[in-house]
Amino acid sequence: MVLLDTAIAGCVSSSLSRPLDEKRHKILLGCLAAVERILPLIGDEGGAFEYYERLRKMAALAAETGNADAR
Repeated sequence: MVLLDTAIAGCVSSSLSRPLDEKRHKILLGCLAAVERILPLIGDEGGAFEYYERLRKMAALAAETGNADAR
């Protein structure tokens, strides 16, 4: 979970300053798929579900923006 969080944060941060390169875009899409798989399994202890749902939304927006910039 920590590595997933870190990978998404790094890609989202990169996307804020420049378009994502192909490698980071693929990493972000893989992380997005992983978050979508684990969200139903997360309880809301300590706000974990809410945190990872926000992380999923950020990843989706960054992936969408990165995809638009690649066109």
